[in-house]
Amino acid sequence: MHLISRLTTRLLAWHLKPSDAKNYDFLDGLRGLAILLVIGCHLVYVNPNSSGYVKFIGGIFGAGASGVTLFFCLSGYLVSLPFWKRKWANKIPVVPTGYVSRRFYKIYPPMALSILIFTPIYLYVEPFQGLLRTAGEWLVGAPLLFPVDGRFNPPMWSLIVEVQFYLMLPVVMLVFRNISMRKSIWIIPLLFALIGICSRYTLAAFGVVGTLYPNIYVPFLSGLDMFTMGVLIAGLYTMGLIAKSWAKMGNVGLLMFLGTLPVGSFIHLTQKETWCQEETISFIQKMAFGCMLLFVADDQCFASKLLCNPLLRWIGVISYEWYLFHVPIYWWIRNALGPANGSSLTYLIIVGGSFMASLLLAALVYRYFSLPILMYGRNHNKPTVK
Repeated sequence: MHLISRLTTRLLAWHLKPSDAKNYDFLDGLRGLAILLVIGCHLVYVNPNSSGYVKFIGGIFGAGASGVTLFFCLSGYLVSLPFWKRKWANKIPVVPTGYVSRRFYKIYPPMALSILIFTPIYLYVEPFQGLLRTAGEWLVGAPLLFPVDGRFNPPMWSLIVEVQFYLMLPVVMLVFRNISMRKSIWIIPLLFALIGICSRYTLAAFGVVGTLYPNIYVPFLSGLDMFTMGVLIAGLYTMGLIAKSWAKMGNVGLLMFLGTLPVGSFIHLTQKETWCQEETISFIQKMAFGCMLLFVADDQCFASKLLCNPLLRWIGVISYEWYLFHVPIYWWIRNALGPANGSSLTYLIIVGGSFMASLLLAALVYRYFSLPILMYGRNHNKPTVK
């Protein structure tokens, strides 16, 4: 354990500290938790003919898809924080210097690299009709507005939601630039919540529902409510309205989230999950993740220290790259080995091999590709808010 601790401490030297916010280590840990939830959801599978107990355990892993919502909550906090700081200080312009380039350097290069790596492999291993067109659509950003084939890399749907938030945040902040901070910290998060919920419900009433597979279609603005709690907590924190005692709510949020995992699995096993049930569980999880952000009030409390585990933090640092690369690798390994047919060794190789191979690739991509680009962007965009 001491060796692992020393190794991860050295690996954390890769970490690029936020330019516009205090570096709370637990935020890296939350990223690590989020990506582990997503990886577990995508890699762990069960035989449809398994016992109810096994299916229930599999359903708990499947509920780890909510890790994506945790990512959105973190983005809402971290991306909006410099905007709130500028508004609180009455600084002009409202949009932080280098905002667009920092978002671009973070999101686009690793995504483009994954496409350039995966496309020739798909052509050799598992070509599908429209592969090159799909790759080109991702490279030019077409999925922001139009449906795209999801067979290339289904998890990339979340990038569409992220970028939509990146585009809307400065617009909303500019619209409310003359509204007081005390009013804005309530109005703006509420606006994000209403836009996301109302657009999703309205479209559903007309039969328009977002899909992730086989086609990815994320209607514009329909996911903005997933950033609400992060934006709200960032605003409250900027004004110093979060008391140290509020950190206890982080524990409540953690328990709320853990409770949704077995409940979601049970509902999925006993009946076909309805849209209303799905929305209810999603709402509880959004609130839970917002509460977990309140560890910002006391980053030395017990739960926050657990999230500061060096290994978990390191996983959080490379989480975006791991998110991009894990699913196609899993597909190819599973297709190459075929069904496990009850063999624990084969199953372990499929799941464990996919886990380790994608983790190693993500680490290499971050260290030798993403990190130099991020450092380049940081050097050319000095922070405007301390």
